[in-house]
Amino acid sequence: MLKPSPPPQALNADAVISTLVLEHLPLSTFFAALQLLIRPGGHVLLTNMHPNMGSSSQAGFVSKNGEKVRGVSWAHGIEETVEAAQAAGFELVDKVREAK
Repeated sequence: MLKPSPPPQALNADAVISTLVLEHLPLSTFFAALQLLIRPGGHVLLTNMHPNMGSSSQAGFVSKNGEKVRGVSWAHGIEETVEAAQAAGFELVDKVREAK
């Protein structure tokens, strides 16, 4: 992710919004990338697919020649995601909410 590095204008962001990205990355990779992007004291709004849905489906794409391509998917749970964020130095500032 973000190889070789993010463009300068993406650094020191006040806020980052990430929605439905986590299923495509290991948590450590995701939060390491956020550490590069967000300024100290910045905020991240993070949404993700419910792990029950993630464990029964997988993202797919169509290549330029029309073939279905399926990468690796992860079904990260809420607790493990919060723990990974905290291990990367992020602080939870609001309740984690599960949509019903």
